[in-house]
Amino acid sequence: MSQGEELNLDIEEAGDEEIARKLAIVGLWCIQWNPTERPSMPMVLQMLEGDLQSLEMPPKPFVSCDVGIGAID
Repeated sequence: MSQGEELNLDIEEAGDEEIARKLAIVGLWCIQWNPTERPSMPMVLQMLEGDLQSLEMPPKPFVSCDVGIGAID
């Protein structure tokens, strides 16, 4: 998504692709590894109601593959 690639979804309605992108970005914020980096519910609502262009991708949406199991304490 951060590289502007298609989501490969079967979009039927005009504008649904923007909604899908917005949901994906907000979802990535909500699954941040560090709980303090996750948005509050009021912030989630604000993100969903706002413009797609105002949303930023989270800095690290996933645990990177270079983190070993022993690193999780």
